[in-house]
Amino acid sequence: MKDTVRIHEEMPMPKKIRLEIPVGAIESDSGDHLYDILSIVFIVLILYIGKKLIDILFNWILKEKE
Repeated sequence: MKDTVRIHEEMPMPKKIRLEIPVGAIESDSGDHLYDILSIVFIVLILYIGKKLIDILFNWILKEKE
């Protein structure tokens, strides 16, 4: 029977991408840079669209009251 020696290799640490904004921070650390960038861009885009929809809603409400 042959003895086998396992060499413990350290796994590479995934690199984190962190976007600091006044409201908080968005962090992505999947290990795939393209996926990290796309996920942060997607989140920022969703927040921007939400803000625009809220602006449109408030402008519509204010015009009705006039």
